[in-house]
Amino acid sequence: MTMADFRALLKRRMGLDAESIGIAAVERAVRQRAQAIAGGDEAAYWQLLAGSALEQQELIETVVVPETSFFRHAESIDALALLARQRAAHGGALRILSLPCSSGEEPYTIAMALLDAGVDPERYTVLGMDISERLLARAEQGIYGRNAFRGEALDYRARHFTETPQGYSVMPRVRAHVRFQPGNLLDPGLGLPADAYDFVFCRNLLIYFDNATQETAIGVLRRLCRRDGVIFVGPAEASLLTRLGMRQIDMARAFAFRNEQDAPVDAPPRRVLMESRTRRSMASAFASKSVSLPASTSTPASASASASAFARRSRPNDKQQAGAPASLDAIQALADAGRLDEARAAATAHVETHGASAEAYYLVGLLDDAANLPVAAEAAYRKTLYLDPGHRQALLHLASLLETRGEDAPARQLRARAARRENSHA
Repeated sequence: MTMADFRALLKRRMGLDAESIGIAAVERAVRQRAQAIAGGDEAAYWQLLAGSALEQQELIETVVVPETSFFRHAESIDALALLARQRAAHGGALRILSLPCSSGEEPYTIAMALLDAGVDPERYTVLGMDISERLLARAEQGIYGRNAFRGEALDYRARHFTETPQGYSVMPRVRAHVRFQPGNLLDPGLGLPADAYDFVFCRNLLIYFDNATQETAIGVLRRLCRRDGVIFVGPAEASLLTRLGMRQIDMARAFAFRNEQDAPVDAPPRRVLMESRTRRSMASAFASKSVSLPASTSTPASASASASAFARRSRPNDKQQAGAPASLDAIQALADAGRLDEARAAATAHVETHGASAEAYYLVGLLDDAANLPVAAEAAYRKTLYLDPGHRQALLHLASLLETRGEDAPARQLRARAARRENSHA
């Protein structure tokens, strides 16, 4: 018996590639459970572990390190709200799956966003599933501390939570549309119906799997999702789905993919997107003036942690258009508007004028990535990491680029560095 045996068991049970979170993290979890169960005797612990599904679950609970918050990757939530409104207009019920759902922030976020978007609350249900029973118990409780609320646009908290001595409690009108159940995406006996979910969220899970397990997991997600449904993944996972032939919906930073290429899901017209952004900016302004809205008021897509960011991301001002270097926010606005060539030129000019910075090079890398210029994107990500060796998103994007070239070993090292970075901030 060696530590490799424990790592192999975890891979069989939950698909975990130990290098993605760092082998040392797995070894710490094993030693912690061995100390609790077998006085630190790892050989004795292995004998117990191999024959106990209950203890295997305890080891999984120890390994899992949740990192989540409300309206995380908010652009994906904005895209969901717009697509759900579009689909609801054609009738029928909406079913949404959040897997893994961790301690419940994501499924509750989805329910809140659809309420704020004006989707009929009788028309949708959200299922949250996770391998961790402890996290699911916290999700069922629905009470959260301040760390679950990040960013500046927190007006949704007043609308959808009640402050209690224990923390912020999710209001019943949100809870009514969310349910939870335990489950493992890689379990052959996963008790979920096929071709059932209009929208499937599986964000920041695939990065912890090796290539073969990633493809298996995506196969399961596609089976669960309706043929005309949409699958949402994390930023670092988008290149994987693209590599497998899936088509990304043209909505900035949503990381949303059509389940079937022959069953397209049209993105909302640009005028609808702009209308949504205008309303978000108005909502942010109202919040800054402490104007409270009635609980029943519908403010489409305003309940997002990025509302203030959208308010800042206006088009470049006259001075910038006249030739002055654009700010990073203005460059981002150009990218959001689909003007990628202009954004890339502006980003290059920004670096030449203001000097090198990790965020500037990271933005250049994203733009080169989007323009299908992998060599240039890799160079920009490496410059980002030279200036900020712990830049998590640059690590993950660079890892994805290397994987597309079959360079799996260095990609795993980059993902391990990113995981250590995330764990250090958990």
